[in-house]
Amino acid sequence: MVILSFSLILFLQTIEGVNFTGNKTFSSGELMKLVSVRKGSTFSRSILDHDRRVLIDFYRKQGFFNTNIVATCIGDTVIQVRFEITEGVRPEIYRIYYPPDSEVVYHHSRVRSGDFLIEENLLSDMARVEDFLADHGYPFARITYYTVFENDTLLLFWNLERGNRYYIRRIIITGLKKVPRRIVEPRLLIRPGDLFSQSRIADTQRNLYLLFIFNMVEFEYELADSESLDILIKLEEGSPYGLNLGIGLMTPNRFVTSIEFEDLNIINSGNQLLIPILGWINLRLEYSLRIAIVSKLLYPFHLPFSITFGPFLERERRSLYERYGYGIEGAVRRQFRSDVEATISYQYRKLRYENVPITEGITNSITLKAIFDLRDQILDPKRGFFLLPSISYGGGVLGGDNNFIRYTLDSRIYLPLPGFIYAWRFQIGEIFDRPGGYKIHEEFQIASSSSLRGYREYEVGPDSIGPDHYGSFRFGIQSEPRFRFGKFGLVFFLDLGALERNHQELEFDDVEIGGGLGVRYFTPLGPIRLDWGKRLKSAPSRDYGHIYISLQHAF
Repeated sequence: MVILSFSLILFLQTIEGVNFTGNKTFSSGELMKLVSVRKGSTFSRSILDHDRRVLIDFYRKQGFFNTNIVATCIGDTVIQVRFEITEGVRPEIYRIYYPPDSEVVYHHSRVRSGDFLIEENLLSDMARVEDFLADHGYPFARITYYTVFENDTLLLFWNLERGNRYYIRRIIITGLKKVPRRIVEPRLLIRPGDLFSQSRIADTQRNLYLLFIFNMVEFEYELADSESLDILIKLEEGSPYGLNLGIGLMTPNRFVTSIEFEDLNIINSGNQLLIPILGWINLRLEYSLRIAIVSKLLYPFHLPFSITFGPFLERERRSLYERYGYGIEGAVRRQFRSDVEATISYQYRKLRYENVPITEGITNSITLKAIFDLRDQILDPKRGFFLLPSISYGGGVLGGDNNFIRYTLDSRIYLPLPGFIYAWRFQIGEIFDRPGGYKIHEEFQIASSSSLRGYREYEVGPDSIGPDHYGSFRFGIQSEPRFRFGKFGLVFFLDLGALERNHQELEFDDVEIGGGLGVRYFTPLGPIRLDWGKRLKSAPSRDYGHIYISLQHAF
């Protein structure tokens, strides 16, 4: 046994180094990422042959012809591996031939004469063309290509098979046991008689998943005849009960938490019951707490909207004051498309302060808002934009002690740039008093953790209740380049924000500036965010910045 083990050790060969020669287009570092052999690993002829084929295939995909690679090894027990590369020729595309009636191929492809024949670009063009046709009634359209390389001339030929154009004949829904059908149907963005559209089917699938009551949502197609097909929606119901937990940290000593109990199919009616609890506490035992009971009626009587309503309680204890509040709020929400919705909401709120000269007051208000959400995804968007305008009317004919008109606008843009995603946000809002006026607590505040990192929470603004500041006019701009490396991400950010008594008072010198960097760890529930922000304007002595830990991006 000892002799056998000793013999095996004698035949093990260790790789001392890996070298590339003849590679003019790509660096040795780039090629090293493609191969499996490594310095210090055990030599294997089969792995070496595999790496040789990988390199040849890589050159082919980059538009090279007649590439030849010889893999050699020098040494006995310690060896050097060398890949001797003859790159061959890399011609530019001389001419592209499109099939008859092929405007769609030309307009949705990016490869042009004079480009190199890079396979990744060709596959992207094929996907764009097929996706466009699938959105316009051709689910089985396929595009292929072939090349001819003779006499140093490279020709590219596209071939398109559209197939038949299909309309939707029927939509069949299976798998419903406890969830009423009326909950599913308003979420469908496709109807019998519609032209087949792959993107609308994908948006429908997302809509159904966002009900959070299905473990599986799958689509299958069955041909009915040469011009129509049936769509089968296969659903698998999950548990309607849920408990959502969230925690966060804002230095120097504030801990933030959220808990939500939910029944997403109460008594098998398709309606929902939510109990969200939000709050924070610090080391001085100051705290804020808000509890609500929210009933949500989804598409009652088959109407195309949902209704939410319920009471809430508020309690805040600070070293300088205490605040008590309660009320009721309700909303009617209508979704027009997967990316467009509108809401009208009403709130009755009664607040009482102790230890500060603010009298007890009631607010009755109505708010109209719209959401235009064209982001590619919600939790970690990489492209698109988001727009949320709103306007509120308080007091007046509604009664109460606070009389105002308030508008807000929240807009966000996400741009995919080489190597990173650029995220940008703009916020603005103003509250105008009406006869009878309003109290300070109806004004705006700036939450530093999401809008002005580097500052203490609510420290900006001309008006105040205790340590918290307010303002009648709000302005903010945020900028974030986001870099991703696998499950981790790196973010640099610059936040600008201001609160004033009105928009006429806003001057550039009044804008507060915070900057810093952050780390992200991506999970199925969204990125875990760790940010360090530093006040960049008029920072007090010994200001070392603030740390913020939470789930999901700041915006």
